Amino acid sequence: MKKFSLYLKESNEILGNILIIVDVQEQFSKFMYKPTPEKYVNAIKNYAKNFKEVYQIWDGHNYVDGKIQKINNPSYNFGEKMNFRKVYGTSASEKVKKLGEQTLNYKPDTKEGDLFKVNDDFKLDEQGESYIVRIENNHKWFYINKELANFFKTLKGKNVVIVGGADGECLHDIEVAMKSFGINQTPNQKYIYSSKTTS
Repeated sequence: MKKFSLYLKESNEILGNILIIVDVQEQFSKFMYKPTPEKYVNAIKNYAKNFKEVYQIWDGHNYVDGKIQKINNPSYNFGEKMNFRKVYGTSASEKVKKLGEQTLNYKPDTKEGDLFKVNDDFKLDEQGESYIVRIENNHKWFYINKELANFFKTLKGKNVVIVGGADGECLHDIEVAMKSFGINQTPNQKYIYSSKTTS
């Protein structure tokens, strides 16, 4: 009978030796009950040790008393090779919304996963190529800044495992964005939280 560690090694070889952690942050701790936020974070830290490459994508904003606050660093360190700040929800959001509306006017048959390069007129990024991708959830569009876009391009054709949250929301944004860049992904439901999780 094979040891569990051997099964895990073989599974990683099939699914990919790359782990992507999305939005595992203090401001979302009220949703991370598996069974408690602390145990959930520690479980991901231990899980990450099974991968050759670990990356973290984190939300660059938080709402406090109805106001948006910028966050400059991720809440946790998972031993990742690199981490990437996404800016949806910051001052870029209204510009992304406007750009999405203009895109729909230009191409009304746009469907989820359709990717569009952002032109310089919108000044959403300093320099380099950035994109928006159509999303079929409450966000409607997801902005992929130049750092995230360049990262996704390096993963084209590779297999990755994705964890974090929230399921159907920000995690879905990343899943659709990665697919649009040709990245093969497998979500591990054991380490995915939902914004509907309250206990």
